[in-house]
Amino acid sequence: EISDDDKASLTKWMAYIRELKSLALTGISDEATFNKIQWPVLPQ
Repeated sequence: EISDDDKASLTKWMAYIRELKSLALTGISDEATFNKIQWPVLPQ
């Protein structure tokens, strides 16, 4: 059984993964473009 704390943590990580998947990364052609990416904040 999963605890309430673990469920909350898992929910945050799943939201983070969805944010990562939504990033448009296909146009990255160099380091400067990569460095301009606004990465989502890691869950705590």
